[in-house]
Order: sequence, then structure tokens, then C-alpha cells
Amino acid sequence: MIGLDALVTWHKGLALPIEFGWFVGPRAREFGQGDNVGLVTPTTSPGSDLEDIGDWFGFQVRLTGREYQNAALYESAMTVDTALRYLGLPATLWGTWIRAIIRAGGPPDVVQDDEHDRISFVGNYLAHELI
Repeated sequence: MIGLDALVTWHKGLALPIEFGWFVGPRAREFGQGDNVGLVTPTTSPGSDLEDIGDWFGFQVRLTGREYQNAALYESAMTVDTALRYLGLPATLWGTWIRAIIRAGGPPDVVQDDEHDRISFVGNYLAHELI
């Protein structure tokens, strides 16, 4: 099974246009004035393959920052998206053998996060792990 702490640590190692504090979601810590937060949250998934030869693990990546950082937030989200989808797979990652990673839907999309001019780019992914 994918270790969430290992998945968050992997995200911390990415070179992004904005520096993010990375955490396991879904609950974000309290924001400070200039905080940029990356959350990795487990989500529902399709479950096991036929005959239990593999399992799909769902997770969401949410990058949150100030609205004036829209372009850099978008670039960061697309960098994360590209890094996840074009890993050299299959490989052992995050504590397990990963066969493939796909999007669960389209590319990361923007949502208004709160009334304090923060926005988030959210992407959903499925990782196929062999069990």
C-alpha cells in the first residue's frame, strides 16, 4: 500500500515555481499571510483488478495560494501533473510497486478556495499498485 508520508515527501522534492508546505490532507493547517500549501489526500478508487492482481490507489493533489499567483500556481500544478504521469514506471515508489499512474479526470483545475483571495489547483490521480 502506498505510504502517504512517502508520497508527500516525494512531492517536496519537486522543483516548482512556488515553494509549498506539503501535508497529508484532507485537513489543511491554518494559513498564514503568504502561505502556499500542497495537500495530498487519499480518495476513493476503483478498487482491485480482476483476480486481485493489483489495486488502484486514488489520491488528490491540491495546491493552494493567493489569487495573484494564478500563473505560478497553474505552472506548479502542471509540473506536478507531468511528473506524476511521466514517471519511469513500473518502479518501486512510496513503499510499493507502482505499475502506472493515470488522471482520474482531466488536468488540474482551479477552484476558489475561500473568501481570502486564495485559489487552489486540484488534480486527481489513480496509481496502480501490484499486490
